[in-house]
Amino acid sequence: MLPTRTTTYPDSLFFPALKEAIDGAQSLIEIASFLFRTGYASETRAEQIAEALKAAAARGVRVIVILNCSRFEPDVAEENYATALDLAAAGCEVRMGPPNQTLHTKMALMDLARVFVGSHNLTRGALSFNRELTVYSPNREMVSRVSRYFRELWNVSKPLAEVPPPDGQGAVEIALLTVTPVGAQIRATFDVNLTTGVDAFAAVAATDGSLAGATMGPSVAPTEREAFVTPAVPEGTELYVAVRAYSAGQAIATSEKFRLVYQPTEPGGEGEGDGDGGGEPPPPEPLTAPTLVSVAWASETTVTLTWEFVGCTDFQRFVIERENLTQEWQPLGFVYDSAARQWTGSAADTTESTPFRVVVYNLADESAASNELAVPDSPPLLLAPTLQSVTQVGAENITVAWAWTGPEGFHRFEVQQRDSLGDWTVLATSFDPATQEWTGPALSMDPAQTVRVVVFNMSEESQASDELPITLAGPGTLQAPVILHAEIYESGGDLYIVWSWENNSPEPPFDHFLVQQMDGMGTWQTRVTLSDPTTQNWTGAPMPVPFPRHFRVVAVDTMGGEAVSEAVEVGA
Repeated sequence: MLPTRTTTYPDSLFFPALKEAIDGAQSLIEIASFLFRTGYASETRAEQIAEALKAAAARGVRVIVILNCSRFEPDVAEENYATALDLAAAGCEVRMGPPNQTLHTKMALMDLARVFVGSHNLTRGALSFNRELTVYSPNREMVSRVSRYFRELWNVSKPLAEVPPPDGQGAVEIALLTVTPVGAQIRATFDVNLTTGVDAFAAVAATDGSLAGATMGPSVAPTEREAFVTPAVPEGTELYVAVRAYSAGQAIATSEKFRLVYQPTEPGGEGEGDGDGGGEPPPPEPLTAPTLVSVAWASETTVTLTWEFVGCTDFQRFVIERENLTQEWQPLGFVYDSAARQWTGSAADTTESTPFRVVVYNLADESAASNELAVPDSPPLLLAPTLQSVTQVGAENITVAWAWTGPEGFHRFEVQQRDSLGDWTVLATSFDPATQEWTGPALSMDPAQTVRVVVFNMSEESQASDELPITLAGPGTLQAPVILHAEIYESGGDLYIVWSWENNSPEPPFDHFLVQQMDGMGTWQTRVTLSDPTTQNWTGAPMPVPFPRHFRVVAVDTMGGEAVSEAVEVGA
């Protein structure tokens, strides 16, 4: 059984705890991992976790998984993609992390009630051999914070169906061939093993061997094999020169470094080579501005922008901007994927009617802004559920019925009841948007402790239904007991009899049970009177009449009314 307080699971102890949590999940499992590897030759603990997730989905648990798919870890992306396909085929909801950002999170959240956060990947090594540590907590505040972070990851990740398979070509490797001065510039020639995913190359120069604070030259297209940089240092300074590959504005590969003393040559010549004049490299292609196609509300506080863009060879980033009331453009978000044509995020202020735009930047930090579009007047509302009825069912349970239709992004329903202090307490949680009814135990049948249903979306925005008191069940009819078992012990000869009885709050109220036996004249004689309505069995001496012997149990109300069980026959 999982602990009721925060604890830690070092090394291989994490696996049985995670497996138990998955097997015990009732409604929702949320997992994010840098690496989930299942493609081993033999069964491993990672494969067992995958099978447990698939089994959970099969029994109706909503299983949500986010896996790293960064281009900076191509081998990891391939492993995760294979696992994602397997999980999705079994009914799990899977998204892949952004291609230009490493998702290094390792977390698991169960039923919005228990959370694991730590260093364990879902691999054979991490679950069996490595030195790892994961923290487990049932703390509500911790669970709430991790849940919010998970939904942030979910919103920036892509559904598996929209993610192409990783190409599997490995990392970009740059071979620096020559470094020569050309006037005030330095020319670097290079070769590269592949250009898949590369937007541009550029030469860099720095006085530090780590290339910290390097000066970057103009970017060149992925098809080019020479690049130039003009160092911002005096003549005679020792320099380190290298070539870098860029994707979506980030360096994804760097060549080996070449060390030299900076000695500019006369214009029109160079230190070696064919003397081609050492002129300036061609200027970068002019930027073409994006075309903003639409701005629409995604939720009550977020918007979705869609745009068109012809592309550029030295792309760095898109910036999503909105004009404020002082007519200044404020950034709302950044997109580093050159193929991206949509962004969803905070609208900053839902009361303003000011426009949005998309600005593209290249590696030289030149920019071009799109046209401007305003958001529609009001966001689509997350509609509140309509509470239809709250009725008592038996002594402790209630049935809650509601209706709801709402925008996409549903996360869960919560059935809530006020406690004796007036605060809301969650009675139940459902992650199925089609759910319209729930039956279960209430805190109390007090009409002052009202009930409501609250709907949440993936951004943790919520809308609550109206409140209703519990409609109490009317007085019931006294129910007859049902005898479940009766026998006479061979040693001692005592009668042992067991029954069940439904207490439906009868009117007049219950008063007592009678355990009766038929005598030799066919008349029922009382052996014992029991006043506790929760009593379900009795052991005692029967009358010494010939076998077979007959017994029954009678429920009696305060007015003397009776409800009699069927008689049972007990042989010798």
